[in-house]
Amino acid sequence: MEAVNGNSFIRCCSSPACKRFAALLAKTPAALSPKKSREKAFLVGIHPYAFRPGTPAEIIGVYFATPKGHKTRPCYRIRFSDGKKDWVPLSEIHGTIPTHVIISELDVRVGKIPGKRVRYQCR
Repeated sequence: MEAVNGNSFIRCCSSPACKRFAALLAKTPAALSPKKSREKAFLVGIHPYAFRPGTPAEIIGVYFATPKGHKTRPCYRIRFSDGKKDWVPLSEIHGTIPTHVIISELDVRVGKIPGKRVRYQCR
């Protein structure tokens, strides 16, 4: 494995084609190199008994929490748009009957939110 200009590749041999590819890669500006994308993740309640179902909440971390009278468990720490924070156990998302789903920031921007209640008006 070789790294040229921030890009890594496997040189298969010392043929002229491989040498030309390495030279071309060295001339490629770093701005054209693939960048890692960072996008926020949101949690949405899809069960009617979930807290604020159909409302996306930004995932701000994953922590171990110990509710009173229960065992320690991993939980998502989430924040709603109004600043309200909540804990959601991972077992509620990745369990046998999921009550929440994880969606991307793009889904929130375009309004592709599962569990969102839609009101229809009769004409």
